[in-house]
Amino acid sequence: PLKVLLGWLVIPILLGVLISLKVPVLYYFRFLFCLPALYILAAGGIASMTGIYLRLALVAVLAINIFSSGYYLTNTKFQREDWRGIARAVGTDTIVYPSNSQDEALIYYGVGRQVVYFKDLESARERPAEVWLSRYVWEVFDEGDLARIKIEELGYNRVQVLNLNGVEFWKYSK
Repeated sequence: PLKVLLGWLVIPILLGVLISLKVPVLYYFRFLFCLPALYILAAGGIASMTGIYLRLALVAVLAINIFSSGYYLTNTKFQREDWRGIARAVGTDTIVYPSNSQDEALIYYGVGRQVVYFKDLESARERPAEVWLSRYVWEVFDEGDLARIKIEELGYNRVQVLNLNGVEFWKYSK
């Protein structure tokens, strides 16, 4: 069981570090499934202690958990991405995505019909006066930043940057 727990804890983290050399994936929520292994290992270690060491270990683990949980729950950086706010801000404008995916949240909030793949914008008969370019995880889905480059080549100028808890959109105007 010890080897399984160590594998459960260490292998995903090492793989994440290796993958992150190419693609940015080191976000806390991608490794939450490792926490039970960490807690089981910590509980096993604490259970083997006695006396003052047991008390110190328990106090340390509880203090770390309380502090970390409080920090996580009160820091706006760790709160959910605000897709509803993005949908409100965009209104009826066209939304340009660098890939043919990632529009599920906007569909959920009722602006999915406004989503256009950047290559389709180029061939459109009528181009909108204003567009919003999604910059959400563009490093993964648009490694060469082709969507931004194409929009700027089409004569659009960036006029606004909107970032709502990690969901970033850039507004462009002609």
